[in-house]
Amino acid sequence: MRAIAGELDTGRFCLRSLNTTGAINMGNAADYPVKPLILVAGDNEANKAVVMELIGKLGFDSVRYANTHA
Repeated sequence: MRAIAGELDTGRFCLRSLNTTGAINMGNAADYPVKPLILVAGDNEANKAVVMELIGKLGFDSVRYANTHA
């Protein structure tokens, strides 16, 4: 990811999430006795906050995991 991010135009952000689960889990998060946890990595805190809100609406808990600086 670092190599690709380094080739992007400046002004773009890199964000990664929802790649640690499958479609079945994404559609059935409410069926688990404990909310599944999704990690959020990115280089922009405002964008991470938006994604974390969306993840919550899908029925998951989320946590800031790391930065993705190239």
